[in-house]
Amino acid sequence: MRPGKFEPFIRAVGGQLRILKLVYLNDRMWYQFESWFKAVRHWEAVKALLSQVWIARLLAPVSGLLGPQGSTHLLILAQKNDRP
Repeated sequence: MRPGKFEPFIRAVGGQLRILKLVYLNDRMWYQFESWFKAVRHWEAVKALLSQVWIARLLAPVSGLLGPQGSTHLLILAQKNDRP
């Protein structure tokens, strides 16, 4: 998702369900990094590089500095409203 689409989506979910927790996944920097190698993704060295989880973990705090703009995904934990 694009960050500008988060708020309408959150409002839509919140209109139907009670939001218990909202977590921005801070993964935008990883997706940007990964896209730099799109043309050569089939190279063995690039496959090895992109399989390294530590790189994504290193980039997550950097993305977190950007707030919601640093996320491509968000997690919403919600439950049904208690309505009769």
